[in-house]
Amino acid sequence: MNRTRKRIMLFSATLLICGIYLFLSKHFAGSSSQEETKDEEELYCYVNGREGIEGTKILSQRADKKNYLFLPSGMDLSALQINFSCPLGQWVTYQDSVIRDKVSIDVLKQGKYNKEEEFYQLSFQICDAQGVRKDYKLRIMQSKYIPAVFLVSDDPENEGRGWVESTPDHSNITEASVYELDEEGNLICRQKAEKLRIRGNFTASAKKKAYQIKLRSKEDMLEIGEPRKSFALLANSYDTTLQHNTITYQLGKELGLSDSPDCKPVDVYYDGEYAGNYLLTELPGISKTNVAIEENGSYFMQIDYSHYMEREHYLELSNGMFVTLEEPQHCSEEQIEYVRRIWEELVETVEYGGVHPTNGKTIEDYLELDSYARYYLVQQFSKNPDGFSSSTYCYIPSDEDRIYFCSPWDFDLCYGIDHQVSELLDPKGYYPDNVGSDISVIPMVAQRIKEIYDEEMNPIVENILLGGIEKKGNYIKSLEGYNEEIYASQRMNYKLWDFNQTGITTPYNSYEDSVIDLKDFVEKRHEWLSRTIENWVGCEEAEELELVLEKPLAGMPLKENVSLLDKWCGGKIFSAGILEQDKYFEPLEEYHYRILLMSQHGSHFAENVSVSSNLGKVESKSILENGMIEVVINAGVPEITNTVYEGVNYAPVYDKEYYLLHYPEVADLVGTEDDAVLKYFVTEGMKQAHQGCEDFDVKVYIARYLIFDGMEYPEVYMHYLLDGIFKEWSGKLDD
Repeated sequence: MNRTRKRIMLFSATLLICGIYLFLSKHFAGSSSQEETKDEEELYCYVNGREGIEGTKILSQRADKKNYLFLPSGMDLSALQINFSCPLGQWVTYQDSVIRDKVSIDVLKQGKYNKEEEFYQLSFQICDAQGVRKDYKLRIMQSKYIPAVFLVSDDPENEGRGWVESTPDHSNITEASVYELDEEGNLICRQKAEKLRIRGNFTASAKKKAYQIKLRSKEDMLEIGEPRKSFALLANSYDTTLQHNTITYQLGKELGLSDSPDCKPVDVYYDGEYAGNYLLTELPGISKTNVAIEENGSYFMQIDYSHYMEREHYLELSNGMFVTLEEPQHCSEEQIEYVRRIWEELVETVEYGGVHPTNGKTIEDYLELDSYARYYLVQQFSKNPDGFSSSTYCYIPSDEDRIYFCSPWDFDLCYGIDHQVSELLDPKGYYPDNVGSDISVIPMVAQRIKEIYDEEMNPIVENILLGGIEKKGNYIKSLEGYNEEIYASQRMNYKLWDFNQTGITTPYNSYEDSVIDLKDFVEKRHEWLSRTIENWVGCEEAEELELVLEKPLAGMPLKENVSLLDKWCGGKIFSAGILEQDKYFEPLEEYHYRILLMSQHGSHFAENVSVSSNLGKVESKSILENGMIEVVINAGVPEITNTVYEGVNYAPVYDKEYYLLHYPEVADLVGTEDDAVLKYFVTEGMKQAHQGCEDFDVKVYIARYLIFDGMEYPEVYMHYLLDGIFKEWSGKLDD
């Protein structure tokens, strides 16, 4: 009896102590919680993802000194089990109940919803033995409509995400487990990646990294019915809409470029932490799902002016193009020369208006027109700064000796956001103006581009891309549909990543602003292309041509000084040269220009076509058998400037007024006499990489062409003067 009484008394005392503790805890919490609200205490917690798959665990993260759980689509918020791991001597309470290690909460009912920021907030307290309670607030955001990919390092401590991302040259490669859950939380993929690394050249410098994974066994991660091993996770770091690549790849697919990459947006989790919104896509290359051609005897290539030297095999063509051989990885000299021959004959055919000057083959013999026309339209519609100069893929199949364009790739900087070149911001105008546009103006090619635009692309853009939210094609959907698809995901993405990471793109205040700007650009671009391409065919007979020449300058290449008014309708200058066998750096008494003109876009020259020029006299004009016109113009005496030093004309890299304006200390050193300033520039300024004129910066030249390793600055200037300028290489920043 006494023993029972003692037990009752002990139990009562325990209850009394607990009551006092709870009273004191609430009393102390009043002041301490207010103090802690600003900082919002940090505490480790996590939720498990797919039941039974440890790799889909999701950790809480800090963003702007606040605590978040970023959850994928398909996770049930009505019974969310949150796991806590408290330091020794602390515990967590929720609604005055102690959480031992985990708690199940109906977030939809018990969470406080923030309508403006679109998250649910749960409030906990962190308690310690001294009776101090600190507020712990957890914000919960969830994606919708898109799958989630989980990357789990085999050795997260030594070869985790930070280690992989620490080398922009892609050299840190690790192994990892890969899990993919669909938008309803069902398991799509559970596989081992034998290689996981960051990817990209220019994009590897962004804070949000892109990844490349190679699985041990093939998986159908894209759910297209074709398993494969290699995939990319594109970060879209330069594109604040996160949609440019998705839209353009699927536009290519809808337009009939079957090798346009299959892709889908996903949420990525790396070692338990949310990494952001990504685009899961296949990689360009020979495969069943991309370029479906016979591997043996076929060649997969890339036009790449920036990184060609990083490849084992590349070609420098006579027109200044660089073509890398991607597959096969190792080529014999015989194979390389075979590919070179096809490319060089294509270049000659383009230069001569679509017919090879010696063998009589036409553009169709060297180029598959439908693939080119569709590829060209995708590049022009997006106004891609890399079009036909980088990430431009093509192939030669084993059973043909002609080139197919394929696999449109890398559209982060498209749709009018790239501030590096002013022309890119305007929805009007052709871009790029390189080998792509050279081919497009050949009448036979232009006719096919127009047919595909009128019959196929125009309806796709008009009725689907610019249609209502429900509009869909076989691959593409409306801009509103793309926005809805990733809206919840981008909200989470931009809690972690800032807008405008790069400094080279349009700065936006919000995601909504960037989406509005994208739609505005697409509408205006579509309107301009529709109106312009409609006029391609219709100028059936060109009766007047006007050549525009600048005052000839001794020592300057002719191509910089001659243009044709009404280029896109009347004709194209595809060859221009000086009749005399002069040296550019020895001024002539007169310049006699021989210019060949070709008609284009369904046009032809009238028999009595008149040719005039703003400068000089047209000495002769004749229509050749191939329909081109040969014109000879006497442009008179060249303008000679005081830019010659020891027999070399430095006019392309030096202008005295510009130089003294930007380097005023030179006048203090040598005065302002022409010869003295020029001598200082050549003997001292070039050693210091001085920029002598607006149109040439030696550092830009070095960075752009990457072939000057080990050369001194004066040698690079001379390379441009004696070689680069005649290849139309540029040292101007906005080219």
